[in-house]
Amino acid sequence: MEEQRKQAELEQSQKRAAGKKTRVSEGMQKRMSRMLDLDHNIAQRRVLMDEALKKGYYDDHKEVARKGNKLWEASRVMKAQNVSPLIPNIAGKTLSKESTDLISIVTKNKVTLVAFLFNAYGERHIKTFIDPFISGFKAVEGIDYFRVVVEENSIKAAVLKPLVPYMRWSVDKDVRPKQMMVFENVTAQRVRCGMSNPVVGWVNLVDSTGRIRWQAHGPAKEHELETLGRLTRELAGLPPKPVVVKTTVESGFGDVAGGEGGVTKK
Repeated sequence: MEEQRKQAELEQSQKRAAGKKTRVSEGMQKRMSRMLDLDHNIAQRRVLMDEALKKGYYDDHKEVARKGNKLWEASRVMKAQNVSPLIPNIAGKTLSKESTDLISIVTKNKVTLVAFLFNAYGERHIKTFIDPFISGFKAVEGIDYFRVVVEENSIKAAVLKPLVPYMRWSVDKDVRPKQMMVFENVTAQRVRCGMSNPVVGWVNLVDSTGRIRWQAHGPAKEHELETLGRLTRELAGLPPKPVVVKTTVESGFGDVAGGEGGVTKK
């Protein structure tokens, strides 16, 4: 079979060199050659087997069962830009039917909170970050949020794709441009950016160059919301929020139009 493939390729190449028309284009021939190449297929199988043996399907669920929804707590400081990973440039369609990609989305703003949802279980996690973020910064130009719903399992994707019109109908019109549906395996991209476990929901604070400056996952803790608000102000060039001295600690968002820094007593 391998010899037949090579002979067919040689015949097609000779016809093209002689200026004769062939039924198979050069691009198609390359794709077919790659698909039928025995050595290439063996190498691909080896890669897939290595990945399968490294991490089982239920390992992510086992990690959440063992550690809880919070695998670790988010940092209280922002990463330097030169060591921050780029947001995965995933492309897809928003619920408003607009074709776009993440880099195009985040470079429009000074700061963007990009939430990733790989599992319905993580919906309530990202909501604990997005709701306070919207409440605190919805009226500020250059600050926005974006949701990416990803289905990496091809079988589940085949079931969910026909339901996209229903999902679109169930979301408010003003929210549809801020949510993108993706049906592909993005494991390599998300792991590179630190989103190791797809069971929990993830949020990424992204600057105008597409760099992830801060990241959190699971249900938001009070100090994580305070950090999110503070770092968002810093990236957007807003004055720091006045420190409020009181018996209970606030989330860190407050009045984004606040003037100079300082201490305010309540």
